[in-house]
Amino acid sequence: MTKNWKKWVTWFIFAVCLIAVYKLLDNLGDVTRWIEELSSVLMPFIMALLIAYIFYLPCRKVETFILKTKNKFIRKRARWLSIFIVYFIAILIIVVIIKFIVPTVYESFMELAGALPRIL
Repeated sequence: MTKNWKKWVTWFIFAVCLIAVYKLLDNLGDVTRWIEELSSVLMPFIMALLIAYIFYLPCRKVETFILKTKNKFIRKRARWLSIFIVYFIAILIIVVIIKFIVPTVYESFMELAGALPRIL
């Protein structure tokens, strides 16, 4: 009796899964729209996790360097200080890239676009 019951439950679960997949594919437009809305809501959190993951190792290295100092006041604030230093350096690098590298690349691209008709 128990074996027969397990067999029916297995087939029932299979049928429910089959119906769920059919309904999912039947309303695929609604499902994709829902997934797009969910991803737009979750994207700031995902980006924050990515930034925290990327900056974790440099912050740890700076923190261990700060902990080697003899000043007790600075050692107590080693974590906050390391986070500030790493973020400051990252923002500084971004500003330098925007200020110097992007205009140079833009000018080179415009020169290439201007010379393209002569080349072809």
